[in-house]
Amino acid sequence: MKRFFSILILALLLTSKSFAADFFWIGGPGNWSDTSHWSTTSGGISDQLSAPSDTDDVFIDFNSGLIRFDTIRLDQYDQYCHNFTLANLPFTIVFYIGTSNTYASLHTTGDVYIPSPTIWYSPNVEVGFWFSPVDTVFSIYAPNSDLAFGNISGPAVMQFDSRINILSDFYIETGDVLINTNNYDFSCHSLINSGAGNHLAALGTSNFFVSMYIDIPVDADSAHIIYHDFLPGVVSNPLTVKKITIEVGSDIVFYYPIKAEEAIINGSASFQNGPEDTVICIRNYNTLIAGNLYCDTLILNNPYNIMSFQNLTVNSYIETNSIPGDQILFQGPLSGGTFVANFDTVCMDFLRMKNVTAVGPAVYFAGAFTDDLGGNAGWIFSSCSPLVSSVWPGDVNNDLVVDNLDMLLIGGGTQASGTLRDSISTLYIAHSAIDWNGSYANGINLKYGDCNGDGTILMDDTLAIVQNYGLVHPAFNGSQHLFPLSGFGSELTLDLPSTLMPGTSYSIPIVYGDSLTTNNQLYGIAFSILYDSTVVDPGSISFDFPASWLANIGESVNFWKNEPNLQKAAVAITRFDNINAQGQGNIATFNFTTKSTAANSLNFQFIRALALLENQSQITLDLQPQSIPVITGLSDTELSANDLHLYPNPVRDALHIRIYGKSDQLRISIENELGQTVVAAKEYSSSNEIVLNTALLPSGIYFIKIQSGHQITYKRFVK
Repeated sequence: MKRFFSILILALLLTSKSFAADFFWIGGPGNWSDTSHWSTTSGGISDQLSAPSDTDDVFIDFNSGLIRFDTIRLDQYDQYCHNFTLANLPFTIVFYIGTSNTYASLHTTGDVYIPSPTIWYSPNVEVGFWFSPVDTVFSIYAPNSDLAFGNISGPAVMQFDSRINILSDFYIETGDVLINTNNYDFSCHSLINSGAGNHLAALGTSNFFVSMYIDIPVDADSAHIIYHDFLPGVVSNPLTVKKITIEVGSDIVFYYPIKAEEAIINGSASFQNGPEDTVICIRNYNTLIAGNLYCDTLILNNPYNIMSFQNLTVNSYIETNSIPGDQILFQGPLSGGTFVANFDTVCMDFLRMKNVTAVGPAVYFAGAFTDDLGGNAGWIFSSCSPLVSSVWPGDVNNDLVVDNLDMLLIGGGTQASGTLRDSISTLYIAHSAIDWNGSYANGINLKYGDCNGDGTILMDDTLAIVQNYGLVHPAFNGSQHLFPLSGFGSELTLDLPSTLMPGTSYSIPIVYGDSLTTNNQLYGIAFSILYDSTVVDPGSISFDFPASWLANIGESVNFWKNEPNLQKAAVAITRFDNINAQGQGNIATFNFTTKSTAANSLNFQFIRALALLENQSQITLDLQPQSIPVITGLSDTELSANDLHLYPNPVRDALHIRIYGKSDQLRISIENELGQTVVAAKEYSSSNEIVLNTALLPSGIYFIKIQSGHQITYKRFVK
C-alpha cells in the first residue's frame, strides 16, 4: 500500500510538472497581469493566454524591452511563479505595486535568481516575496537588491546564494522552516514568528543585521548579530552567538539568557537573564541593565555609561575608561547588587558607585575619580598600589594589535626586568601584571615587553609576536602611542630593475639611506610593503636578512609575515645591543616571483613604517610609491616563438640567434635577472643568424633583448 501511494504521488508530481511553461517578459514596462507582456520565448511574440501560475518559470532578460528604472507593476494582490530569473542586466528594474492595492506579493514556489539591481517599492504599502517552495528546498540569489518584505511558508529550506537584504520584516509562517544563510550576510527589520512549526535561522559565520525583533530560534555559534537601528527591540529566544553588537540608539531587551564570545554594547540593553558565559563584554555608550551578567572580560568605555545589574561575575579582567566629571554609573538595585571577580586584583577608576557589594577572592580597588554614592561594601576607595593592568602577549606597544611594530620594542627593551606575572604564558588573553619601574619612550610600561611573563625582556619574548600576529584586543581601534621625534631620516626604497618579466623570480634589495645623507643612524626599523597579487605570486614571497651595515648575522632580531589577503608583507629588523648602527645601503632582500600572466606594471608602496634609534626616538622616513613595467615579451612584438631560436641553450662561449623571415635592422643586448644590461646594445643588419660572444658571462640566467623598430622581444637563456 505504501508503495502504491508513493507511485501515485510521483505520478501526480510528474503530471503537474507537465503543465509548467516558460514565461518570458516582453514589451517594456507594464502590468504583471497583462498577457501582452508574456511570451513563450525570449523576445518573442505575445502568445501566452494568462499570467504565470505557481508552476511556471518566469524570465526577465535582455530581450524584455526594459531600460534603466523601468517599472513592472505588480497590479494584483498576489502574483505567482515557480522559478523567478532576472538576467544580469546593467541597470536597475523597479517592481511597483498597483495603485489600488494595499499590498502585493510575488509568490514563488521555486528558486529566485536576481543578479542585477532591483527596487521593490511602493509608498506606505508592502511589496515583496512570499516563498512557498513546492520541493521544500529552494535557493535565493539577490546580491544587489533590497527586497521590501518577505514571507516564507513551510515546509521549506531556504538556501542563500548571496547576501540578502530585506528592508522590512521577514515573516516565518506556518510549517517547518529552515533559513540557511550559507555564511552570507543577512539583514532584515525583524525576524518574526507568524505561525506554528519548527523554525530556525542557521547563520553560520554570517553578519546578521537586525533592527527590532528576533522572534525565532537562531543557530549563531559562529555568527555576528548587529542591532543597528534607533528602535526598541526584543529577543524572545535563548541565544548563543560568537559576537553581538548593539549599536548607538538601539534599545534591546533580552528575555532569555544569551551566550557570546564578545558583546559590544553601544546602545541600551536590558538582560533579564544574562548574558551567560560571555567571554568579552565591551560597553561603550548609553545604558546596560543586566539581571545577571557573566563575562570573562568586561570593558566599560567612554563617559555617560550606566551599568546596572543584580549580579555581575567577571572571570579574568575588568577595565574602566572614562573622563573626570563624566564617570560611569556602576550600580546595583536598591536591595543591593553583587560583584564577583574571579582573579586577584580589581582596579577600577572613573566610577559613580552605588549599592554594589564586592565579594569573592579578589581585592577590590575603586580609585581615581571615583565617587562613593552609598550602599557599597567590600571596596577600597583608592587606586591600586602597585599599579596593576592587563598585558596581552605580543602587543608590546599596547596599540591593541600584535604586529611587526611590536618587534622593535623587544630590541629596545632587551634585558630589562621587573615583577614576574602570576601566569607565565603567551596565550592571547588578558594577563594581570604589576607595573615595572621603567617605561619605553612612548610612555608604555616596560612590562608589556615581557610577553611570556617570566620577568625579563629577552629574545624568547618575540615568540608571542609570531604566535599571536594579527590578533587584536577588545575595542581595537588602531590607536598608537607615539614616540618622541628625533629628526628626519633617509629614503626607504626597493632597488628595482628597469623592467620585470612574467614567470620570473627576483631578489630585490631593500635599501635605507644614500650616500648624500650623512649620519644615517638606525637601531630598528619596521614596515609593510603593499604589492599587487595579480602580478606577484603571493605564495612566492619571502625575505632574507643577510649581514649588512645595520647588523651582522646574530646581531639583530628579524621578522617577516606575508598577509596575502591584504596584499601586504610586514617586516621588522632590530638590534638588541642598545647601540645604534651607522651607514647606508641594503638592509634586507625581498624575494618574489611574477605570475606567468603578469602584464602592464607592478606597483609597490611602503606603509606603517617606523624607524627608531637606540633611545626609542623616532626618525621620519621618506616613503615613495614605486612602479616598474612588466615586459610581456613575445606577446608585445611581431616576433613569434617560431621567428626566434637560440642555441645552444644552455650556452658556453657562443650564443647563436637564428631569426626567420625578418629583414629589419636589429638592436640586440643581454640583460641579467635584475634587468641590468651586461652586454651593451649593438646594431645588426638583416641576417638570418647572429652569433654573440658569451665566454665572459658568469653562470646564471639571462635575457636576449632584441629591438626591431618599436617592437621589443625578450628570450631567456642559461649560461
